[in-house]
Amino acid sequence: MSICDDYRNKMKINDEMISNAADEELTTLLENVNEDIAIITIQLDKAKVDLKVTGLRADPEWFQKASAAKKIKGQLSQRIQNELSRRKKVRREKNRQQSEKEGVRSLLRAINLVLTPEQKKKVLDMWRQLRS
Repeated sequence: MSICDDYRNKMKINDEMISNAADEELTTLLENVNEDIAIITIQLDKAKVDLKVTGLRADPEWFQKASAAKKIKGQLSQRIQNELSRRKKVRREKNRQQSEKEGVRSLLRAINLVLTPEQKKKVLDMWRQLRS
C-alpha cells in the first residue's frame, strides 16, 4: 500500500513513512494534503462569513475539529516539504561532487596532453603544496 493510500485511509503518517516513500509518492501526497487544507480553509472561512452575515455560529465542536485538522495537515505538509527539500539538497551535493570529479579528470588529461614530464611534476608539486 502506498503512503497516499494510507493517508486516504486516515492512517497517521509518521516520519519513517515519509522518509521511505518515493519522491513521486511524496509529491502526490503533498498535493493531496494541500488540497485538503484548502478545502478546510474554505469551510472555516465560510463559517466565519456566515457568523458575520447571519449571526449564526457554526457548531463549536465542528469548528474546533476543523481548525485542529487544518493545523495537523499543515504540519504534515511541512514535514513532506522538508523531506523533499532534504532529498533535493542531497542530489544537488552528489551532482556537485560528480561535476567536480569530472573537472579534475579533465584537467589531469589536459596536463598529460600538453605539459612535458618536468612541467607536470612542477604542477603536481605546487598542487600538493597548496593542498597542505
